[in-house]
Amino acid sequence: MTKIGILDGIRVLTLEQVHALPWGTAFLADFGAQVIRVESVDHMQDRRSGPFPEGRAGEEWWNEGGNLAYFGARNKQSLCLETVHPLGKEVFLKLVKNCDVVTDNFRPGTMRRLGFDHESLVQVNPSIITLSCTAYGHTGPWRAAGSRART
Repeated sequence: MTKIGILDGIRVLTLEQVHALPWGTAFLADFGAQVIRVESVDHMQDRRSGPFPEGRAGEEWWNEGGNLAYFGARNKQSLCLETVHPLGKEVFLKLVKNCDVVTDNFRPGTMRRLGFDHESLVQVNPSIITLSCTAYGHTGPWRAAGSRART
């Protein structure tokens, strides 16, 4: 049986790592949004976060991800895509054309350096909504600091 939620028909493309944004977009998926999680092969940080099965990460940690990673990835589709590579950027922008929302939780300036800031994405999809969930905001003395917090 297919679940139909209040966000059915909404497509979210997310560049996310540990914890706050993956949990937030998981809730969007719970309510019916199609959430496509873009992951980097080199930066699978949340898969390294415990607790792990049997209390250990194991030699192949990517196959034995922590429970927090699974919680934040539930109800999502995902793909590994190196967005710093020209082909990866091209694929990402093709996905943006068919999405309603793009989210990220990088430090301020990262999306601009990648060419994925709001101004650039609007050129690809004029109706795109962007959400940037930084640890300490985009201005102020702590803006460049990262965090692994859940809120």
